[in-house]
Amino acid sequence: LGLSPQEADGLSRLKPESGSWAHASFRNSDRVHFIPFGRVDAAELWCFEQRLQAAPGWLDQQLDGAGLPADAVVLIDTPRLPSVFAHQAIQLADVVLVVERPALAWYAGLRQLGCALAGKEAQTFHLLNQVDASHELQNDVLAVIRGDLGDRRAPFPVHPAQAIRRAFASESGLV
Repeated sequence: LGLSPQEADGLSRLKPESGSWAHASFRNSDRVHFIPFGRVDAAELWCFEQRLQAAPGWLDQQLDGAGLPADAVVLIDTPRLPSVFAHQAIQLADVVLVVERPALAWYAGLRQLGCALAGKEAQTFHLLNQVDASHELQNDVLAVIRGDLGDRRAPFPVHPAQAIRRAFASESGLV
């Protein structure tokens, strides 16, 4: 969205009891308003999640108080489960897009997502990311995932792109 990788401010720096997201919001050159999560260390992340645990309706209250137009589209990118922030977002979502790699570790964690979605009417779709057809085990896991998810799987897998890897390496200072 055009935010500098060095920017540390964001949602994670807000206190759940604060009344406004204005302090953490940005607007890019395309006039898109967004709130990044923010750069935090492990201790700060733990504190943020503890505050959210104590305020289970925080995200809902923030969205209600944001003054969004009725036709606004809100995209929320969360950490993977288990996460208090992800759980609050899932509870409010109309559509949940789960981006995952076709790996055994993810497949084993699919039950956590099922528990978070229990009783929800949200549509759930799974986008398989970084699919490498040259790995036999990954193809086997992919076949199991396709069989289990059926129509809830996005229509195509995303194969690793060298340009994305280069961009990440460049942003990380590795290149």
